[in-house]
Amino acid sequence: MTKIISKRGRENLNHSGRYSAFEVNEIKLCSLDPVYFISRYIKVNHPVLGPVVFPMEKHQIDFINAVHSAQNTIAMMPRQTGMTSKSIALLLWEALFHPQQRIIAQGINCNNTSAMWDLLNFFVDTLPPFLKSLITVKNKVRIEFLNASSISVSTMSANALRGTSFTRLYLDCFAHAPDKLQHEVFQTAAYNRGRILIASTPNGPNNTFAKVWFDANTQANRFTAFKRTIDDLSKPISWKQMIKSQMSVHTWQQDYMCEFVS
Repeated sequence: MTKIISKRGRENLNHSGRYSAFEVNEIKLCSLDPVYFISRYIKVNHPVLGPVVFPMEKHQIDFINAVHSAQNTIAMMPRQTGMTSKSIALLLWEALFHPQQRIIAQGINCNNTSAMWDLLNFFVDTLPPFLKSLITVKNKVRIEFLNASSISVSTMSANALRGTSFTRLYLDCFAHAPDKLQHEVFQTAAYNRGRILIASTPNGPNNTFAKVWFDANTQANRFTAFKRTIDDLSKPISWKQMIKSQMSVHTWQQDYMCEFVS
């Protein structure tokens, strides 16, 4: 059997009839492909229908596959394209199906952090019972899994990373943190051997996020750059024109074209 969970977890899968043959097979399939897991078992809260599986668009699939295949990723996508939700879903996949993962997600402020935590909890709460059974502890700051993995969510801080080892660090909306904080967090994280995902819309060309992005594009660091703009989305031209008409040129170029504008 694929080694996706601890010895205790593997015993639970194979004995006592706790999981059906279908469930065992689904766990195996999910463990092999994050897109399979997310597209079938991650739900969003529809305002009318309630929790529903959200079909993944091509740019989201490209994003998941790019992050999954790279050691370190710096990503830019437009607002309202699900970058944060898909990142959190990927972290959940890594924790569920890979043993002894220590995953840390950091937001730039309390509101950002609370939104990420709410997303993670919603994803967990709406999992089917056979996947939810792989979770052992869920409290206000941390989720622990049967395979000795964990996910914690906190407000961005270099001090929180010092002396802490992680297998995955996710920095959400990174470019919109004060640049001093960006620099401190990035320098501290760089000493760790864990994988790093930095995701944000840009916020000008003169900050740590921009430097990491430009260096990634010239292979001057160990990051892989991923970018999609609103033009890459499968949306009607009329929808794009409506969005554009509601904001300044600066906001459009930065938040939807992902350009580093001054």
